[in-house]
Amino acid sequence: MAGTTVNDDPLIKQLRQQISDTDRSIVDAINARLRLVARLKGYKESRGIDFLDPEREEWMLQYLARPALAGRVERAVRGDP
Repeated sequence: MAGTTVNDDPLIKQLRQQISDTDRSIVDAINARLRLVARLKGYKESRGIDFLDPEREEWMLQYLARPALAGRVERAVRGDP
């Protein structure tokens, strides 16, 4: 495309917009999760229950590392390369 710059390319603009929309959705989902975690923490504290639950954490790692993800999420969560 002679004369078309990267910023003028319609497909690049479209894909960048989709990436931005997806990023916003991810941030919104993370914020929603953090609000839920804060509610759970407050509830547990009000009842004298430990906040950390190693069994639940292990279950989540197993759940997130199901075959479809081939262990990538588990490695990322654990900080492994």
